Amino acid sequence: NVRLIKLDYTSITFQGNSNNLTIYNEAFENCYRLKEVIFSGSFNNVIIEEKAFKNCTNLDTIVFPQCTMDIESTAFESCPSVTSLLFLIKSY
Repeated sequence: NVRLIKLDYTSITFQGNSNNLTIYNEAFENCYRLKEVIFSGSFNNVIIEEKAFKNCTNLDTIVFPQCTMDIESTAFESCPSVTSLLFLIKSY
């Protein structure tokens, strides 16, 4: 099960314990106030389809989970403010 636990127009947090999470085409396109996207929890595979976050011009931080990622080439098209990409890793 995957839950969208926070959506306040500046931040989106996806939390879950699921095999697959798909962010569909144009799901958050033109969300101009969006500043951060966070994937937390346990996912085996995250798919971010074309233009999912297109024109999110204030998006500056994306936190990816530790899992297999399939990010389409235009998923973050026209997001000029992205300055921080964080990839979570397991500590042993």
